[in-house]
Amino acid sequence: QLVVGCGRIHDLAAVRDDAEMPGANPRGPRRLLVTGFFDWRGLGAPPALHRLRDNPSGQLVGTPGMPGPLRGALDDAWCVRHRCHIEWMVLPVVWGMASTLALSAFDVAVHLGLGVYDRDDEIYLERGAINWREGVDAGGCEVRGVVDEARAAREICHPAPWVARVLDEWSNTRRVGFSFVSKPARATNVFLCNETHHRSLTHAGGFSGGAVFVHVPVPAPGRLAALAGAVAQLCEALVLASPDPRGARAHVRSEPGT
Repeated sequence: QLVVGCGRIHDLAAVRDDAEMPGANPRGPRRLLVTGFFDWRGLGAPPALHRLRDNPSGQLVGTPGMPGPLRGALDDAWCVRHRCHIEWMVLPVVWGMASTLALSAFDVAVHLGLGVYDRDDEIYLERGAINWREGVDAGGCEVRGVVDEARAAREICHPAPWVARVLDEWSNTRRVGFSFVSKPARATNVFLCNETHHRSLTHAGGFSGGAVFVHVPVPAPGRLAALAGAVAQLCEALVLASPDPRGARAHVRSEPGT
């Protein structure tokens, strides 16, 4: 099996009434999916698709035997306080893995990937995804073509309006020693990160369009926990801003590629 899940789905019955929880989310319970990636370079032959040595996105999430620091930041107490259920997953860098995610089971999806290489203190929030995928994955499979055959090639799919508002609020801010930057989808970002983001943004079946792709850097030594703290604050902002699942409707906005 190529997907490693290391999450806890918290029982709704265990969540106390909002009146008993100071600062708790007063609306319906939220379901949050957080994903990261395993390594994809220098994996040997045959490739060790589940190696987690170099990729901070997967290290933030961790594995069942070694949970990452982001799980500590979004712990049981946080989940109870925000009436939130979290599923954690680390994905191998293999084409098509995003299609295995049961997105209909979630209200918000936060996808993490290594994508900042020139700084160790910047977090890049991709605003939308492009209907195109290209490159050689960690298993040696090469593809070049659209992500979704029902949509135009290189069509840009945008986040839901409520997600866009969060990205606007967070862009050009600095939290826990990390700068957040939000920019439009890049034509050069057509690898697994973009495929995962695109499939989340265009998923039907009740998902509210609450997908965000967060490109993280390789943090300075000893700063992985701080990076987890910054990402945890973003996750909290998204959960609090998300529509009440009892009345949410799917939203996908796209525009032709150029």
